[in-house]
Amino acid sequence: MDRSDIVNAFAAYAMIHDDETMLYRTGRSQDLRRLRDVSTVKDQRPYEILSCLEPGALMGYFGLVDKFKGREAANEAFWEYARVGWPWGVTVQVLNRDDNPFDVEFIVSDPIAEDWADAHGSLDGGTWEGTGDPGFVYDTGYWHDKLFEKLQAEGYDLDFSQWSDPEPEDHATAAHIAECEDCQNTGDFDQAREHMNEEHPLTVAANEALADLAADVIRREREEDERQLWLAFEGP
Repeated sequence: MDRSDIVNAFAAYAMIHDDETMLYRTGRSQDLRRLRDVSTVKDQRPYEILSCLEPGALMGYFGLVDKFKGREAANEAFWEYARVGWPWGVTVQVLNRDDNPFDVEFIVSDPIAEDWADAHGSLDGGTWEGTGDPGFVYDTGYWHDKLFEKLQAEGYDLDFSQWSDPEPEDHATAAHIAECEDCQNTGDFDQAREHMNEEHPLTVAANEALADLAADVIRREREEDERQLWLAFEGP
């Protein structure tokens, strides 16, 4: 480790652990590189500081945590830093929203939530929003039958314990909204459902038939996807 890595490792440690004396001493060094621009900022999160370091300085920082705080603290600091870089580094909770069964809410409640969201961007085109708490972020999206499969394939850890897929009548309501200008203008899903039932009452049997049809379409699409994958694997 060269002198610059040592100076930057000490500066990062001083900033994260509020060691004013150490920060003053390292801040005067000409070897302080990319940290110089943020060395006077008090509200930087640990990941923002550590992401400025060269690899040698980064390992030096964790060595300092080990020396001054102990091995357990060093392991925890390294683990949190590593988790930020992994799509599966946090658990994303998936919830229904009250106003529309096709609206999806994603929530991350974790000490590294904001850092993780900054590192990975949006889920399916949305935008992570903060609340002032670095341990909590949320995003919204719109359900489609391949949404969760796509996100899981990208490595995201999704928790579906509070999620339920749209019901057959929800699909019928969405189809009604697509054809009804009045319901499009109101933007109220429950009101659109009432309007649909007034114009086209759906019996229980019709709902069940619609559910069977939807399941059959999804099954056929998946079978075709699997067939295309096998064809691509086997080659011409």
